This record gives sequence, C-alpha cells and structure tokens, in this order.
Amino acid sequence: MVITKSDPLDWKDRAIRDLRWSIESPSLITSKPSLLQETKSCDWESYKDPLAQFLGNPPQHRVGKYFESLNQFWLEHICQVKLIAQNYQVIEAGHTKGEIDFVFQTKNAEFIHWETAVKFYLYHATETSLDSHFIGPNTSDTFERKMDRLFNKQLPLGMKAFPQTTRHEAQVKGRIFYHPDQPRPIELPKHLAEHHHKGTWVKVCEWDKYIGTRPHEYFRILRKPYWLSEESLELEKLPELQRRDAFKEELTKHFNRSGHSLLVGAFRRDQNRLHESERLFVVESSWPK
Repeated sequence: MVITKSDPLDWKDRAIRDLRWSIESPSLITSKPSLLQETKSCDWESYKDPLAQFLGNPPQHRVGKYFESLNQFWLEHICQVKLIAQNYQVIEAGHTKGEIDFVFQTKNAEFIHWETAVKFYLYHATETSLDSHFIGPNTSDTFERKMDRLFNKQLPLGMKAFPQTTRHEAQVKGRIFYHPDQPRPIELPKHLAEHHHKGTWVKVCEWDKYIGTRPHEYFRILRKPYWLSEESLELEKLPELQRRDAFKEELTKHFNRSGHSLLVGAFRRDQNRLHESERLFVVESSWPK
C-alpha cells in the first residue's frame, strides 16, 4: 500500500508524529543524550507543510532512509545547523571504506558526527546458531553485528575522515520484540538500553493462540516506511482494519506465497477512536531457520 494524498490517513500528520518519535522516543542503545534533543519549545504543527515538502509524496519507502530523512529535517530546519557532509563516501586507494551519515556544525561552531539507524530485533531465548538472541526479522542482521559495525567501524571512520569533529554520536532508535511464551533475558547485550521500546513476536502457526489470550479486536499490517510512531485515529479513518477471522485469512494468504515477516498493529476501540495497543511481528513458522 502506498500512501497518497487521497489516502484517508493524513500522511502529513503521520510524518510529524514520526519526526517527533525519531527525536523523542527512547534510545535503543546506551548512549548519552544528544545536545540537540531538547523539544519542549518546538512548535511541531508549524513544520507540517515544510516537512511534507521536504520528504516528498510519498516519502522514501525504505524505513532506514525515511528515518534518516527525518533526522536531516530535524538538523537543518529545526536545529538550523550547518550540514557539512551527508552520506559521505570515504574512499581510500580507490576502495570505498564506508559511508558517514552526518557531519554538521552547530551554532556554537562545534563539529559533530552523527550515525543514525532505526532497527528492529526479535529476542529468541534459545536460538544460538546466529551467535545472537536478538535477531532481525530477515535473520541476516543481529543486534551484536550492528553494534560491532557502528562502534568499531562507522564512528571511528568519522573520526579519521573529519578530524575537526569533537563529538561522535550514534542516534539509534527502534524496538525489541519478545515472544509471549519465552522468558525475558536476564542480562542484556552490551550497548542495548534497558528502557527500550518493546513489542511482541509470534509465529504464524501461533496466531490462534495469540489472539485467544489477547483482547485486541482489530488488526492492520503496517506498511513501510510507517513503522515508527504509534497510531490513534478515528474509526472511519482506518477502513482497512480487520477483525480476527478476516485478518487470519490475510496472514494465511501472505505466508502461503511469501516468507517475509509482517509488522502488525493491534488496535482497541474506545468509542469512535482506535488506539494502537500493541505492535508485533508475525514470522513464518520455521523462523529463524
């Protein structure tokens, strides 16, 4: 589903919510808060049209690029820093060593290097073949691999390429999804923040058991790039929401033709509004094999 101007969901409002989520949501990793994250005096409504123009319609389909664009708007249009480099390719002896997300100069003439990422991992209590219990939906990514690349390659690369920078910050947001029948980890891996956003994951073969113990009444597949902020909308603005039986049919059809995991929003009705009460990944029955 592509969001267009005729879509009943106002994508401009959603973009503002996603912008706020990108800045205000808890960090996925243990990092010092950025000096640029103070938002109390920000008039978000005044940025609705400029943000829509900046993003284009529709915005980037890829969640990571969408998140990066929201951070760029925050830096340039709200913080009003001077952008020195963005997506800067570091090339040595004809070989690309890596890419630097942002280098910018603040109003205080300080040079700062930012690496940004939005990540989603599913905690599997017993899986060890991937050398991690925190696995991406497509299993080619794990939390530990991402942290190794971030702290041992990307941030040091910025120090080398831009020696004038005095701060090197990782802006990583996202969620960790936990299975309802598996124990939570006793100890978190290095760099994972304790107070992170959380969700639920289940295998498609466990769907009946999941909905049998949960009071959710409506479900909706969340399409890229809108995987960031939660939704709370009037009932008539979400016509594609489905009740349990109809949504189970949609899940069955999807996994009969594809092994791709689905991000799903579960909603509860409160009078004429629907509030997103839980976010979950539904994965194929053999995941993560």
